[in-house]
Amino acid sequence: KNMLSILLQTYKEMRRGGAESGDKILRPDSFTYAFFFKAVVNLIPKGDTRDRIMKTVFAACCEEGMVNEEVMFRFRRGEIGGDAAKSLRDVSIGDLPKRWKCNATR
Repeated sequence: KNMLSILLQTYKEMRRGGAESGDKILRPDSFTYAFFFKAVVNLIPKGDTRDRIMKTVFAACCEEGMVNEEVMFRFRRGEIGGDAAKSLRDVSIGDLPKRWKCNATR
């Protein structure tokens, strides 16, 4: 398998709650999302595929309340297109809805 397919498969398993390590079920946290965005930027060239993946995963991150400064930094590095992404470029973490960051680690 290539690195991208491993990354996507691992992320999907974690979202389903199916990635097990010993007796613990692994769930994505703020570090997971930041690392995911970093990996996507390094593995996928700019374009529609990168944009779609970044936007979909960022929406999940927001839904789970895992957005923190590092997540925002890595998401912005993705340089994705679209009005929603552009509107987040200059927003500070303090201006984001509380529900987007309520479970985030610092």
